[in-house]
Amino acid sequence: MIEAVARRKYPCDAHKHYNVADLNYPSFGVVHKLAENANHTMVVEHTRTLTNVGNAGTYKVSVTSDIPSVKITVKPNMLSFDQNEKKSYTVTFMASGPPPSSGFGFGRLEWSNGKNIVGSPISIVFGTS
Repeated sequence: MIEAVARRKYPCDAHKHYNVADLNYPSFGVVHKLAENANHTMVVEHTRTLTNVGNAGTYKVSVTSDIPSVKITVKPNMLSFDQNEKKSYTVTFMASGPPPSSGFGFGRLEWSNGKNIVGSPISIVFGTS
């Protein structure tokens, strides 16, 4: 499955668990499984690593979403980079309450230093299994 997404050969370690959500892609695809109990909270986390290819700087995150029942948080919410430095962050998608009637929604995560913006699209789908 990883080869299909990455479009290249990928040697897998038999002792390691792999998940397509762990790929360091600039987008987020989130699947929340619908629970029989409407009060159930579903949490999905994605970790990503950014590489600063420019000068040193500090970037603050902002998130928008069209699904009120999904709370999206980013930790840390600010990244300070030296030139050519890598930093990781985690995005948590917490769904509680009723899903949208369409069963899906979209959002966007952006890192900005006030001059440059690095954006990532977010797609959230609600399923039954």
